[in-house]
Amino acid sequence: MRLIHRLKHWQIFIFLFLIPLLFEIFAVVVGLLRTVSSVDTQEMFSTFKYFPIIILVPVITIYSWLWSIGIGLRSLIPESAKLSSVRFKLAFVYSLLYFVVILIAATILLFNLEANESSAVSPSALVNIDVSGLIPVIVPLHVLAVFCLFHCFYFCAKTFKSVVMQRTVIFSDFAAEFFLLWFSIIGVWVIQPKINKLS
Repeated sequence: MRLIHRLKHWQIFIFLFLIPLLFEIFAVVVGLLRTVSSVDTQEMFSTFKYFPIIILVPVITIYSWLWSIGIGLRSLIPESAKLSSVRFKLAFVYSLLYFVVILIAATILLFNLEANESSAVSPSALVNIDVSGLIPVIVPLHVLAVFCLFHCFYFCAKTFKSVVMQRTVIFSDFAAEFFLLWFSIIGVWVIQPKINKLS
């Protein structure tokens, strides 16, 4: 956690946004070039099948950053303002596992689609598989994962502000930090330099 506390805002930004953005641009350009030069859809899958794996980079980065704030800064809060981290840890683990599982499942699906391009099984048949029976299960799990992620933002913002103000805080005290964590593309440039000074 100390390592993440010492990272500069631009270093976190690279892993959080720049790497996936550059890969996405690369994948789109290569995909378009291959589509123009070949009608073989397998060429398209060979580029885009790695996209969910690349998305793991910002997912792991944002969760590492949140953990370094929510847990790593707790020791700097005065005893009178200590926060219980039980719900944060549960929300953190559930939402992280959910998003990682979704990305792995997407990767497996894309690899299978590419493999079946040259086999007897039609990829369109795989895509057209009826998944409506899974919707009542997937939707609540997804909503819960998003709620847990927002709770992580809430807890980390409250923890950070408790350290800065050295007292018990209410939402109006850390509302700005909550939204900065939510919109991390901006928040990392504001919050991380302050974390550097605290650590």
